[in-house]
Amino acid sequence: MIEVERKFLPPIGGIEKLVEGFAASTTKTNDDTYFDTADYRLTARNWWLRMRNGKFELKIAQKQEHSGFPTDVFDERETDAEIYAALKIPQTGAGLANDLAAAGFAPFAHLSTERTKYSRGEMVIDVDHVIALPTTETDFVYDLVEIEVMVATEADVTQAQEKIYAFAAERGLVTGYTPGKVLAYLIQCRPEQYNVLREHGIAP
Repeated sequence: MIEVERKFLPPIGGIEKLVEGFAASTTKTNDDTYFDTADYRLTARNWWLRMRNGKFELKIAQKQEHSGFPTDVFDERETDAEIYAALKIPQTGAGLANDLAAAGFAPFAHLSTERTKYSRGEMVIDVDHVIALPTTETDFVYDLVEIEVMVATEADVTQAQEKIYAFAAERGLVTGYTPGKVLAYLIQCRPEQYNVLREHGIAP
């Protein structure tokens, strides 16, 4: 599946109008640890390797030559086999965590997100409250709204982008640049890593 998403700052005055007509399906806490190499091999490609609640996931950013809509489009790899293949690391039998460490991948951020998910048809709104752990090392706190539509093929991406933007305009969201939680964390806590994104034209 392909994830088409756009991030926004929460609307002034609360989210009631934003989620009107949506069903609140879940509220849960996601515990995410993000990994990269010392030379930021994944950051430079806009790839994001994380362990979410004990399970590894890899999000691979897709080029958007077919559309002028500045949404984020990611191909998600959710099995260990897919991650081994994408990262091209040896599979020794010691497990993915050990093989990643042997290949030079190490944690650079540990973010805890309280997420409330609202859904209506194919559209999902995630309302996030994010803190960095351990809290004794940083005061990073970030609130974010993410609107996403999952599609099956590249041919469906543009239509999904149009739906997200039309909905955002209808609900009065500001459509300027809003960094996601990881990029916001890098801006505040790891500016040298954020500069890698700038140097590669991935972030402003």
